This record gives sequence, structure tokens and C-alpha cells, in this order.
Amino acid sequence: MVSIPVLVKHSGRWTYEKNFEEYVTDAILLSTSTTFVELHDVLASHLSVDLTIKRILVEYQITPNAGQIIGIHNDMSLKVFILQKKLIQDMNCLPLYVSILDKVVGSNLASSSIYVAVRGINCNNLETVINTTNEGALVVCENTEALDVFEMDSVEVIISDPHHKHVEEDQVYLRKRILKSVMKVYSIREKFQMRSKRSNKKMYTLFCKSRNCEFLMRASGKGETKMFRIREFRPQHTCPLNDKIYPKMHATSMLIAGMVKQKFKNHKRKYSTTEIKNDMKKDFGMDLTYILCWRAKERALEELRGKPSTFYGKLPSYLYVLNTTYPESHIRMKKTDDNAFLYVFIVLHAFIKGFDHCRPVVVVDASHLRGMYTEAFVTVCITDGAGHIFPLAYDVLDSENDASWTWFF
Repeated sequence: MVSIPVLVKHSGRWTYEKNFEEYVTDAILLSTSTTFVELHDVLASHLSVDLTIKRILVEYQITPNAGQIIGIHNDMSLKVFILQKKLIQDMNCLPLYVSILDKVVGSNLASSSIYVAVRGINCNNLETVINTTNEGALVVCENTEALDVFEMDSVEVIISDPHHKHVEEDQVYLRKRILKSVMKVYSIREKFQMRSKRSNKKMYTLFCKSRNCEFLMRASGKGETKMFRIREFRPQHTCPLNDKIYPKMHATSMLIAGMVKQKFKNHKRKYSTTEIKNDMKKDFGMDLTYILCWRAKERALEELRGKPSTFYGKLPSYLYVLNTTYPESHIRMKKTDDNAFLYVFIVLHAFIKGFDHCRPVVVVDASHLRGMYTEAFVTVCITDGAGHIFPLAYDVLDSENDASWTWFF
């Protein structure tokens, strides 16, 4: 049976620009013969969705970011997705977007929409709702057997989120480091310390730090792959009282950064250090210092956007492309004797051509930049015939001093 790996992005939201944001990423192995009901059922079980009050919406985009959103609502639409996915070798392309929505109570049902049985219900004298119109007709039939029993072997959930919250037996993790990160967060959330007794490429075993506790998590490698499966998990703690009051494991800035990194993917969102501190206290009961939360925020931004110092090395390439795109522009950059950045001056050709049609009053203003590199951003503006501000040039200086102003003018 042929299976293909598929990324699953869930618990997020669609923006007006058709971008799926604030999501959590997982992965599954999807069999080419999987039905829609099987996929729907395994997603509901994996995400702990109560289908009596919630509903799951599965979608994908042919073109990521602002592309057309296509819904998967039956076997045919799922087969279309699988055929397209088989043509793409990259796992990161064509992910599934799963939205968890509230179920509309009292809405009309059609026969094509009844595809999931509610489990745990006594099936004796069960009245089955079968609707072939939009008016909610009932057909009563006596049945003592369970309805819609599905085999779930064709879909296996592979967890790739290092901050996955739910831990249980038979879970499969994409890498061992992801499992270690999940258990690290789990220990902080449950407020206990762990010790590793056996950890190698094929085995990973965790015990409670208390020698008299029955807590156990035992995982092993899955075949020849680098994936790990939890073989045994006993979450109950039988620690003595004196062991429970030991100092809890301290959270590091790297761990906190991984928890909050998803919230910085939207560059328009403001997420302050104080908000991180309050969220960690609310969600995990951790009293973190302000400086630790600040370091976690800086680390998360660095993982998403890279180090600011590395972008200075890309500046010559950027200026070359800028000069090629806008020929006859005036672009200059000056470096120190140590080949470090000092000044940059940019006047595009469009600015030069527009100067002849503006009023002869030039305004030069500088603004100090905030952050690790405290430089000055200088702009030169003028007003056009309609009284609107027209840019002439912009410049970045190390600071406002005689040498920089002399070079600028």
C-alpha cells in the first residue's frame, strides 16, 4: 500500500488575504486508498475534537499564500488532492489546512453530509437519521450493531510539532529531538522533574526524578527511519511528598522561544515581553523573569528572521540589484578599513527626474534607529506642485557627526 507524507496545519485562522496564520504543524502518512471518512476521523481523534459540538473543515491551496482555497468534503475531492500530491516530491508543498469550527445547531442536513458515527452511544433501538431532502425526515430502523466502524490503519499521524501538548502510547514522532522537546514541555506543564536512563539512536527512556515514582515513558526507533514511537507511557505519579517539593526544572530561553515562535510569524502582530511573561504564568504556572522572556523573544525572532549582522553581508548584492533595476541611479556605499559597513546613500533615477517638477525647498531630516545597531536614517524630501511630499534621497549613517554629514552632502 503506497503512502505519501503530508503536512497538516491546524488550529489556525484564514486572513482576508487568504493566508493561514497562527497554526500548529503536524504530519501524517496518507495512504492513496484512504477515504474521506477515515481522514476526517483520524484528524478528529488526533486533535481531540468533540464532534458533537465541533466540526472539522479540511482545505488546501494549489498556490500557497493568497491562492484559491479548495475544500475537501468527500472521497472524490480527497482523491483529487492525493493525485496532485503524488506529483509533488517536496513534503512542504501542498499541505492540508484544518480549521476547527463550532457546529451550527438546528441546521438542515442532507444525506451526503452524514458520514461520521458518534461513538460511545448505546446502539439498542437506535433511530437512524436518514435525510434525502432538506426538511429533516426520519426513517426508524432497529439495529443492535455499531454504525460506521472504520479501519484506521491506512492513516498514521506523525507528530512534527516540538510543542505538541497531548502525550500517549503509540504516538509517532518525526524525530527524537521533537519527542525530547515535547517531554520537556510536558514536565514543565505537569510540574515535575525527569531523568533519562537510556538515550541513544534507537531508545529513549524517561523516569521521574524520584526513585519511588512509577512514572515512565519508553520510546524506540521505528524501523530504519529516524522516527520514534512511544511504546509505553505511565503518566501517573506516586512520588512521596518530600520529592514533590523539590525545585522544579528551570525553563531556558531556548525552550520559551520555541513556545512563542509561532506568534511572531505574522510581522504585523505586536507581542511584547510582558505578554510572554504573563502567558507563561497563565498556561504553565511559571514565574519567569523579564530578562529571560526578553532573551526568548530575541531568540525566537532570530530563528525566524536570522541575525541582523548577517544582513549587512547581503547589502552589496541588494545595491547591485537595485542599481540594475533602476539604471542611472546614484547609489554609493562606504566601508571602514576593516571592511565593515559605515554609510550608504541612495538616489533613484525616478527621484532625479521628478526633482525638476518640484518646489525649490529641500528638507533634510534624520531619525535614530532603535535596536542592536544604533545608526541614523536620513531622508531628503521636497514638495511637488500639488503640495505632496516627494522623496529625493535616503541615507544610513553610523551617527550624526561632522564626518558623516560631510560625506552625505
